[in-house]
Amino acid sequence: MDLISALARPVDSFFDPGERIYWLYLATALVIALVMFIVTHGRERRLTQFFSFCFPREIWRHRSTQTDIVYFLVNRVVFALLLTPFALAAYPLVNELVYDLLLVFGTPGTAEAPTYVAVAYGIVALAAFDFAIYLAHLAMHRWSFLWQFHKVHHSAEVLNPLTVYRMHPVDDLLTLTLGALLAGIAHSVFSFFWADSFSSTQLAVTGLAVMTFYLLGYHLRHSHIWLSYGPFFSRLLISPAQHQIHHSCEARHRDKNLGFIFAIWDNLFGTLYVPRGRETFRIGLDDDSAGEYRSVLNCYIKPFRDVLTRSRWPALAAIGALAGASAISIAAEIDRRSDPGVFLESLTTAEVTRLMGNGYRSVIVPTGGVEQNGDHAILGKHNVVVRHTAEQVALRLGKTLVAPVIAYVPQGSINPPENHMQFAGTISLRQSTFEALLEDTIRSLVHHGFTDVYLIGDSAGNQDAQARVAVALQEEFRDRQITVMHVSGYYDNNGQFDWLKSQGYSDEQIGWHAGMRDSSELLYVAPTTVRSDVVRMSVQRPGVSGAYWRASENIGRKMIELKVNAAVNQINSVR
Repeated sequence: MDLISALARPVDSFFDPGERIYWLYLATALVIALVMFIVTHGRERRLTQFFSFCFPREIWRHRSTQTDIVYFLVNRVVFALLLTPFALAAYPLVNELVYDLLLVFGTPGTAEAPTYVAVAYGIVALAAFDFAIYLAHLAMHRWSFLWQFHKVHHSAEVLNPLTVYRMHPVDDLLTLTLGALLAGIAHSVFSFFWADSFSSTQLAVTGLAVMTFYLLGYHLRHSHIWLSYGPFFSRLLISPAQHQIHHSCEARHRDKNLGFIFAIWDNLFGTLYVPRGRETFRIGLDDDSAGEYRSVLNCYIKPFRDVLTRSRWPALAAIGALAGASAISIAAEIDRRSDPGVFLESLTTAEVTRLMGNGYRSVIVPTGGVEQNGDHAILGKHNVVVRHTAEQVALRLGKTLVAPVIAYVPQGSINPPENHMQFAGTISLRQSTFEALLEDTIRSLVHHGFTDVYLIGDSAGNQDAQARVAVALQEEFRDRQITVMHVSGYYDNNGQFDWLKSQGYSDEQIGWHAGMRDSSELLYVAPTTVRSDVVRMSVQRPGVSGAYWRASENIGRKMIELKVNAAVNQINSVR
């Protein structure tokens, strides 16, 4: 995240539904507070009284509240710069590692997940992340060196909605790490056993549950307004009243109600406290050290100082972990900015010159097509897939760039229309035009100094023309030590049919055009390019060959892997 975006984060947080401080969540908490005011004050209900009830001066003018406000402004920027990139990188990393580990034990499932599995995944994902928050919270209360960092949150002497952001970065780092670990494991397991085509349902279930939780008075948990869910529901969900008890200084409340959403973790680990009625207690730290955290700078520095006075190694470990996460975040941002990628069209002339000077003398020319793919897949299917595979091949080969995808290819006679030209949206070139386009592209690249040009075509109609052009130019450039290769193995000898048959699919089910293979590749590379409402109908349509409705992301992952491996192996055989 760049500095300008990070500086705007405190304000943006109020307009981001993914943030706890989103204005709608605040508004619903205010509405609930109003209802409670009306119920508790009977007929004596005046607007001024409500404001006094909801925003008492002794809380909003308190030094602790002032610290919360400043800390919120500072820590939102710190979090955005140092921890957000780490959080974005951690989850997919865990997901990939666990998925690769599962591959050791067998072949991933290829069946589409039924709705009930998608719903179950959403529930498990929510429970996994909530349990991770509980475990992190439990560790902070049980381990003395972690408690020094968590004390920053508990140093609040009064509660307000911004208190939720009074968290030390070490505190946030532990929660993010455990969250990425457990949520990543859940995602990998479900993705392994079922085709990962249920992500939208899972997101809907998880997102709706979290949003509902935030809408039902979440911000009252960091407030003086007592809202209990009663003795029964308080054993299922953590109420605002229970979290207020968590901030209590009283001995009977110590280390209680550590849960975020669900109370079941507290119940299992013996940390649940369900109040029988409204209780009064003092908020803050029981050692009367809360006043030492009224400085924002102290909130950051004091925990390290306190840990060092007790034991040097835990402090150094915490500093190292935070520094490591920050370094990863900074490195990811630097890498994002400094690495322009392998796509020629995304580079500047100066960048291409520099890369070629560093040995980037190989280039892939990918060809796709704009053709009908039934009612379920986009016209530019081949362009999307070959751009992805060409990038993967280039990265595997090393010191290789990728030319822009040649999107217009022969699709049949235009007038009278033949083959795909009989379907709306298809664009066709004459064979001579396509070959001239290929030839001029290759000559341009050779002129600029590329010595190895590899043609990778994702469509059957591209193969013969690519082979002819490659043979002709290879002969012409023979004395200049220039290689022009048509990578036929990518399309013709990639092992896709053999693998699918080994999984029990018949020739009829596999099909050819826009069938199981193509549709699966799209689901893996760009799932939104496949119309799920059409796929669910499971109806054979004109211009399509094969049971496209059996396509899945897991099959697509394997199809792409086979294509990339075939291309890399063929190219490496002549390098």
